[in-house]
Amino acid sequence: MAVDQKSNKHKQAYATVALDLASEEAVKFLLSLLKQPGRVFYVHAAPPCGTCSRARERRLKRAVRTDLKRVTLANRIYANIATVLSQAIIAGAYVSVENPTRSWMWQTSWMKQLIERFNLRAVTFQQCMHGGKRDKWSTFYTNAPWLTFLAMECDGQHSHLPWGVTKDGKKYKFNTAEEAEYPPVLCERIAAATSEAALHAGVQEVVPLPKAPSRPAPSKMAAAGRQPRGNRLPEVISEYKSTFTVTWPFAKPLKLPRLLSSEEAAFFGVPAHTKALTCEKRQGADDEGQNPMKLCAKLAILRTEAEFVEEALKLSHPFDSSEAVTDDIKMYIFEVLTEGPAAMATKRQKALEYYAKRAVELQEEEEKLHAQLPANRRALVEDKRGLLLAEMCRDAGVHDDGLADLQLSGAPLTGISGATGLFSPVEQQPPAMDDTQLMKSSRWSRKMVAAKDSGVADVSLQEEVWNITMDEVKRGWLQGPLTEPQVRKELGPLYVVSPRFGLRQSDKTRPIDDMSISLVNSSFSASYLLELDGVDGVAVLARTFAGAVDDSGTVRLALSDGQVIEGELHPSLNLDEARRILGRTLDLDSAYKQLLVRQSSLWASVLQVRNPSGEPFLFISQVLPFGVSASVYCFNRFSKALQMIGARLFSLAWVCYFDDFTQFDLAAMGDSLQMTAEKFLDLVGWKYSVKEAKRKPMSPIFSVLGVDVDLSASKSGLVLVRNKESRVNQIQLEISEIVSSRAFSSATASSLRGRLQFAESQTFGRAISLFMRSCNSRATGAKPGSNLDDDMMKELQWAKGFIAEDCPRILKVDQSSVRVVIFTDACLEDNDRTAGIGMVAMVCRDGIPTKKFFLSERVPKEVLEKLQVNTPKVIAGLELLAAVMAVDLLKDFLVARRAFLFIDNEAARASLLSMWSPIFTHARMLQHLWDLVRSKSIFMWTSRVPSLSNVADKPSRFEIVQLVEAGFNRMRPKWL
Repeated sequence: MAVDQKSNKHKQAYATVALDLASEEAVKFLLSLLKQPGRVFYVHAAPPCGTCSRARERRLKRAVRTDLKRVTLANRIYANIATVLSQAIIAGAYVSVENPTRSWMWQTSWMKQLIERFNLRAVTFQQCMHGGKRDKWSTFYTNAPWLTFLAMECDGQHSHLPWGVTKDGKKYKFNTAEEAEYPPVLCERIAAATSEAALHAGVQEVVPLPKAPSRPAPSKMAAAGRQPRGNRLPEVISEYKSTFTVTWPFAKPLKLPRLLSSEEAAFFGVPAHTKALTCEKRQGADDEGQNPMKLCAKLAILRTEAEFVEEALKLSHPFDSSEAVTDDIKMYIFEVLTEGPAAMATKRQKALEYYAKRAVELQEEEEKLHAQLPANRRALVEDKRGLLLAEMCRDAGVHDDGLADLQLSGAPLTGISGATGLFSPVEQQPPAMDDTQLMKSSRWSRKMVAAKDSGVADVSLQEEVWNITMDEVKRGWLQGPLTEPQVRKELGPLYVVSPRFGLRQSDKTRPIDDMSISLVNSSFSASYLLELDGVDGVAVLARTFAGAVDDSGTVRLALSDGQVIEGELHPSLNLDEARRILGRTLDLDSAYKQLLVRQSSLWASVLQVRNPSGEPFLFISQVLPFGVSASVYCFNRFSKALQMIGARLFSLAWVCYFDDFTQFDLAAMGDSLQMTAEKFLDLVGWKYSVKEAKRKPMSPIFSVLGVDVDLSASKSGLVLVRNKESRVNQIQLEISEIVSSRAFSSATASSLRGRLQFAESQTFGRAISLFMRSCNSRATGAKPGSNLDDDMMKELQWAKGFIAEDCPRILKVDQSSVRVVIFTDACLEDNDRTAGIGMVAMVCRDGIPTKKFFLSERVPKEVLEKLQVNTPKVIAGLELLAAVMAVDLLKDFLVARRAFLFIDNEAARASLLSMWSPIFTHARMLQHLWDLVRSKSIFMWTSRVPSLSNVADKPSRFEIVQLVEAGFNRMRPKWL
C-alpha cells in the first residue's frame, strides 16, 4: 500500500492512499495495520527533506519566522514516522527510512532514538550509480540486510547535471528540487531485492494481471484543431524508413543506438544513414542443427532528406481527420444526405414503434424483477426498463452484460469495477485499500470527518446544502437525518462517513460528497479507461457533418477501416441545405441519482451534513453520491450505452459527456432528432431535464459544457467554439475584484488560474501559463504573499483583455488542397561563438510545390549573447528561434491554412507543443509565435524530423548552392 500526501505535486505511478502524516488520526490508522504481527513484511519511509536540506544552509533551530510553520510541520511528520517505524519493527517488519546523507533530519531526537533503539545500519550511496542524473548522496537507515548492496560511490564513468541555483528570468530555483523523485532504476532495484527477500521468507506472491492493449492515440483532440502535448500521437512520418534484424558479426557495440561505420554499412549492403538500435544475444539454429547463442542487431534505415520531403508533401493534415467520429454516426450522416430527410424520419419512427411494442410485451417480466427490491429502493427505479435496455443492447451490438444487474441492484462503491465492452480495458491494479482495511479505518476516519469544518465558515452556503439534502430525503435518495446509534443499528459498527460540502456555481449550489477524505475512493479501482466526448468530440462531429458533401454534390466519408463511402446528394436537398447544421444539448436529469448504491455498499455511503446551526447529522445515500469514483465509472457505462443505442437503432447523430448529450442534424430534419431522442429515453425509463433553460430546440448556436457552438456559418464550412458570455463575465468580474482589493493570495491565484486555463482550453488555448508567469508563481506558492506586484498587475490586465477578446476556436472544413511544409534547423559551432539558423519551406497544392523559400542566416552576436545569458549551450533556444522566425517570415502564406513544421530538436519541439518554457528568452519567442498563430488563424502541426533527414540542416550551416539551383527564393529576417 502506497501512502502520500494529497497535495504532492509529483505524479504518482501507482494508486496511493492520501494521508496527512502530520495528523494524529492518520498515524492511528497506520498503527492499526501493524497491530497483527507478521502481517506487514516491509515499510519504507521517505520524509520530505526540503526543510532539512543543507543545500540551502538553513538549520531547523535557526529558521526564520516565515519557515517556522514548515519546520513545526516537518518535526511532527518526523516524530510520527519514527513512531510508525518503531511499531513496524516490534511487529516483526523490516523498515528503511531515507533522506539526503547530510540532511538535518538525522540529527532530530526522534530519528536518533529510532536508529539507536533498533540498531539500524546506514546504507549510503550516490544516486547517479542507480540511474540518477546528479551525484546526490542519499542514506537509508534500515534493518533489512538485502539493501546493503545499494551502497555505492560514483565510479566517474558518467557525466552529471550541475548543482547550485538556476536563474529563470527574475526567479531562482534550487536544482536539488529536481532530485526529489527516486530514479526509476533505484526503485526497480529496491523492489526486486525486497521481492526476492519476501519470497525467500515465505511471503505469498501476488501475480499481476496481464497488461491490456493500450488505447489508440488521442486523435479526437487533434481532429478538433489542437495538437496534444508530448508524444501522445505517433509522428506523422515515422523516424525510420524501415527496420530489420541481422546477425551481428562484429564486436558488440558499447553504445547504442549509433550510426553504422562505413565498414559495417558495406558489409550489410545498406545506406550510410543506417543505425544500429539494439544488439543482443539470441538463440538461433546453425547449419549443423545446433542452437548456439548469436549476436543479433536491429538496424534502422533513415530517410534521406529528399525522401523525407517527398513523404511530407503527401501528408494529410491531422486537423482534417474524422477518426473521432464513430462509423455509426457517419452512416447516419451519409444516409440523411443520400436518402433524404423524409426517409430518415420514417426510419426513426419505425424503430420507435417497434420498441414501444416490445416494451409492452416485456412489462410483466419487468415488474416481477422490480418486485424483488425493497419498497423504498423500488420506487427509485420504477420507471427503468432493464429488460428492454438489455434487448436494445443486444440488437445494437452494445457489449456490457452487467448493465441490467447494475440498474436493478445498484453499483458497489468499493472493489474493482466490473468488465465492460464499452471502454478499452487497462492494466488492472488492485485498489490501494481493500474493504477490510477501509472498515477498520472507519473508527479514526469518522472522528476526522466529525471534526472537519466544525466552525461555520459560510452560514448561507451551509444552509443551502442542508436544504438540498433535506429535499433529497423527500425524493427518497437519502435516508435521514440520523444519529450515530441509528446508523450503527442500520449498518453495523464499521460504517464509513464522508463529509458533504457545497460548491457555488453560476446558477446553483452543488453538493459534493467528499469520498476521498474518508478513503472510500482509495478502495475502488477501475478496469477500463473512460474516453469521453467533451468539447473536442462535439467540435469534430460538427465539422465532419458540415464537410460531408463537396461542391460537386458528392457525399464522401471515410470509415474507421479505411473504406470510403461515396454517393450523390439526394435531390430533395441543395448544397446549402446539406450544409445547414443545427444542434442542441439534451441533459439527463439528476443523472447519478437515477442509479442505486448496491445494498452491500451502503456501509460506505454514509454522509455527514451540518444543519444551519452547525450540528452534524448522518444520512445513508441510496443513490450514487456525487464525489465517488465508482459513481463516475458506473454512470458512464450507462451513458455510453444509451449513446450507442441511440446512434445504431434510432439514427441519432449525438455524442455524450457524462449526462450531456450533444445532438446534430440537418435543419431540414426539423424536430425529428429531439422527438426521437426523448421518446427513446422515455422507453427505457431514463429521465431528462424538461426545464426551459435545459430543453431547448435545435438551433444554429447552442451551449454545451460551458461553451457556445456556433454553426451559423456551417454552409461556408466553418464551425466556431467560444466561451459562454456568462463565463467570460464571471472571470472578468473576478479579475476586477482582485485588482480593486489588491489582495491576491495563493488560493485566489490558483482558483483564477484554473478558471482561465479551463476557459482557454475550450477555445484558442495555451496562453495563460505563457503570459502569466508571475501569477502562476503565486498560484503554486513559489512566490509567497498576498500582495499584487507590478508584474502580476500587468498580467491580470492582459488576462482581462484576453478573455474579453475570447478568440474562438475555428474548425474549418478544408476543401482546399493547399498546404505549407516547413523545415527548420540551427547550428552552434566555433566553441559556441558562431550560430546559424536555417529554413526550407514549400507552399504546395495537391502535393506539388508552387512556391519555394529558404532562410540561411548567421545569428548576430548581440542576439546570441541574449540567448547565452545563463549558459553557452543554447542549441534548443536557437532551434526555437529558427522555428519562430520561419513562421514570422511565412505568415502571409499561412493565413487560415494547414501547415506542418518539422524540427529535429526535442526540447524546442516540446516548447512549441506546450507553448511554455521556463527560460525567459524562450518564453518571449513563444509569446510572439502565439500572437502570430492566433492573429493569422494558422493551423499548424509540429512534428519531429531526424537530424540526418532534415533538409534545413545545410542552410543552417550556410550551405545554400543546391537550394538556389533548385529555384528556392531566399527570405531575409529583420533582426531586432
